[in-house]
Amino acid sequence: MSDLLSFNKPCLFIDDLRMPPEDGRHWIVVRTSAAAIAWMRKHGIPEYISFDHDLGDDDTGMKVAYWMAKNLLEPKNMTWAEKWFAYLSGDYTKLKLPRKFRYYVHSQNPVGKQNIERLMQLLIEEVGKDKKK
Repeated sequence: MSDLLSFNKPCLFIDDLRMPPEDGRHWIVVRTSAAAIAWMRKHGIPEYISFDHDLGDDDTGMKVAYWMAKNLLEPKNMTWAEKWFAYLSGDYTKLKLPRKFRYYVHSQNPVGKQNIERLMQLLIEEVGKDKKK
């Protein structure tokens, strides 16, 4: 039960077809990678994301994971001016990975699932290194 207490904030469910489980979490359902990215640009990265890989046509949950990695990792290597111009162009959003961030990949595509899991794990490890400095 204490696990559910951390879910009083919105959780993101990325899937083009399915609905999230009725588990007491406050799910925000997005059907495309563009919708997921737009939501995070406005609200930040939620504490919990559930990914699907195949989102229809050529859209994938991997695009969301790449976008998160780009916005969380690249800015540390950018100058102040580069960050400002990227922000003005919409290519950069100052994001932080929540301290209690967790994710799950509920995709039926085993290769896609593994790719998202690997990228997210690397992302969490890299962000964690920065926090320890």
